[in-house]
Amino acid sequence: MSNYRDISKLVPDAQIKANKVVKYCRSKGVNISIYTTLRSLEQTARYYRQSRSINGIMAKAVWLEDKGFDYLAKILIDVGACYGEHVTNATLGEDWHNYGEAFDSCPVDGSCNYLWDYEANLDKWATYGEAVESVGMNWGGNWGGGFKDFPHAQLRTEPNPLNVYSPDEAKLIFKNLGLL
Repeated sequence: MSNYRDISKLVPDAQIKANKVVKYCRSKGVNISIYTTLRSLEQTARYYRQSRSINGIMAKAVWLEDKGFDYLAKILIDVGACYGEHVTNATLGEDWHNYGEAFDSCPVDGSCNYLWDYEANLDKWATYGEAVESVGMNWGGNWGGGFKDFPHAQLRTEPNPLNVYSPDEAKLIFKNLGLL
């Protein structure tokens, strides 16, 4: 498993809110496609490794080990080399997708083509952002610090789940979701 698209893979509150976001957008004449819900730890590690040096990856693995998340550090190392453009600032365990509490979506046109260009489709993306906020979720399009993640919606405002859960709590969640 890498990424799921299925809303049923989200925790119940996120499932309800995801469905409401879809309905809200539809009511405003905007169709969206939810293309990622639950994300595997391995896929998150692959995304994180892209565009990073081995020194940066090893430093993150040491950081995870020092915090007691040695099982996450092992996955980060074991996925091996990954190349490509920068995808995420969050490594495995730091991503609310790993907890079933986040989804990524994109507006689509009448032929189901993704409308990735934010500037060219500002009205559709703004409707999606309104929908996310209307159900009480945190929209990545509102994030500060120079990084915006327009497709991303998450239940919580806390940026890093590893500051919310202990290593044992996180491990239990990952096991219950079938990620470990």
